[in-house]
Amino acid sequence: MSDIGDFVIQEGTLVRYRGPGGDVVIPPGAVRIGREAFLDCPGLTGVSVPAGATEIGPLAFANCVNLARVDLPESLEEIGAHAFFRCGALTELILPAGVTRVGNSAFSRCSGLTGVSVPAGVTEIGALTFANCASLARVDLPQGLTEIGDLAFFRCDALTDITLPAGATRIGKKAFACCANLSVVALPSSATQIDKTAFYGSDPAVAAPHIPLGEFSKMDKPKIIRGFAAAYFRSMPIEETDRIRYLAYIRRQRKRLYPLALQHEEVLRLMIAEAIIPPRDIQPLLDEAERRQNGAAQALILEYGRKI
Repeated sequence: MSDIGDFVIQEGTLVRYRGPGGDVVIPPGAVRIGREAFLDCPGLTGVSVPAGATEIGPLAFANCVNLARVDLPESLEEIGAHAFFRCGALTELILPAGVTRVGNSAFSRCSGLTGVSVPAGVTEIGALTFANCASLARVDLPQGLTEIGDLAFFRCDALTDITLPAGATRIGKKAFACCANLSVVALPSSATQIDKTAFYGSDPAVAAPHIPLGEFSKMDKPKIIRGFAAAYFRSMPIEETDRIRYLAYIRRQRKRLYPLALQHEEVLRLMIAEAIIPPRDIQPLLDEAERRQNGAAQALILEYGRKI
């Protein structure tokens, strides 16, 4: 074991930082940042991890509430569980290209984190990885990602839309639950294992036209119809057989879906574009739109009525 100033290093592992904090540069001899090395260091505001370091251990920077800047080397391969737990001052994070493993809850409760880019080598977003990151508005996911774990983005209130890459297969329990402003989620055709609670307490339009409607719960079907409408108007890839199947369902269920259409304009525009609303339904729809004081819907229906 050797002491280098404020650092205790043992066989290449930084086992303890004993300094006051501030902007810290870790010495080159540390190839691993050990478990709890900087745990509960409120004075820490910035850290530079040396070139050659490959691992940041569990809880390494947990509860460093004023840590605002982290410089990570290209040699880094692994970030342990809870490594940056409750680092509320951290706002932006670019993980090096060499990172392949990110532990559970690694960035949970980083309330100031606004954006993150996940590198190509990461295949799984583990449980609770970004849970309670209330300011997280941008997430760049790699093409090699296959799984999003349980509660991975739980209560990410600033997240408004997310597109899962081709190849993603599983979305775990409550992965995007209680995301107050999540409006659109685009799922690839590979996404076949979607837990029924994946979007619990959130209300996104889920664009997944490759998945038969029968595989979704009654509660989730309105989200799926909204997602189909979003995919329709945003020119997302839709197989013709899927397109026909979804439109047939909307035609059959149009009366049940009218309230949804008056609440979400894209659904109404879809019904108009595909001439799903028969002439006899126009006046009742207009009356309901007026009752709801929805002037935009009234204008769309009136224009549609003039054309048919």
